Parts: sequence; C-alpha cells; structure tokens
Amino acid sequence: MNRRKAMGLMALAAGGMTLFPSCQFTKVPTLDHLQIDKSTYKKLVTLSSKILPIPEEQILENMSPADFVLIMMDDCNTVEAIDKFTSGMTQFFEEYEVDEINEEQLSAMLEENDFLQKVKGYNVWYYQGLETYLNSFTDYEFIPARFIGCAKV
Repeated sequence: MNRRKAMGLMALAAGGMTLFPSCQFTKVPTLDHLQIDKSTYKKLVTLSSKILPIPEEQILENMSPADFVLIMMDDCNTVEAIDKFTSGMTQFFEEYEVDEINEEQLSAMLEENDFLQKVKGYNVWYYQGLETYLNSFTDYEFIPARFIGCAKV
C-alpha cells in the first residue's frame, strides 16, 4: 500500500469517527395516522418502562412496549381517538418531566388521566403476549393441551 492511499484511508476514518457521534440510532416506528418525533418517542419509552417495568431480557427484540402502544393506537383506533391520544400525550409531556415522576405520583395520575390509562392498558396487553408471561403465569402451551382420556367425570 502506498503512502497516499494510506493517508487517504486515515483521513476517511478520522472523518467517519468525527461524524459518528452525531448519528442518532433511535428508530421511530413509521405509522400511517399517528405522527411522532424522536423526543416524544423517547419520553414515551421512558413512560412505558415506568408504568410497567418489564425486565430487559423479556422484551421482544423487534418491538418495545412503546412501539406496541403506538402501533395499536395507529392500527386499531379511529382518527378521533388518535387525535385525542396525541393531544393527551403532548399535554402530558408539556406538563410533566417524565424522568422526575416517581411511582406514587404516577399511580395517582393513572386514575385521572385518559392518556396514561390508554398507555397502561396497551403495556399490560403487550406483557400478556410475551412468551415468559404465557409460560410462567398461564401454563400456555403452543401445541394444544395434553389429552387425558381416562379422566373421571
């Protein structure tokens, strides 16, 4: 390898290393009716983890609880319900700093805030669909249950 090529590669690597920290790797799900920006998405991720803390190893690789909330709101609700959810979300995030909310405040807010009730409902639904929940709490079997032919009636 000659010196010019080596210097060019070093300059390219240095430029890449200076630009790399500015890249943002948070992927916001693309939705049809619900539009959300990265900062709001990060707040929703934090809020979802505060409402129902799920251990990291149990979360699905391709979908977080916040993704599930957004996808269910986008796919399974009317435009009016989506607008109500969006307005409740912006109002909640303007009033409160999500990182500073403790459990007592959150449980008090859950009773009166429709947005939080919706997020909690979808988080519970997400958790109930996880494999660990189905195997641990409901004795779910993917294959139909065992046949017991000699059971007394």
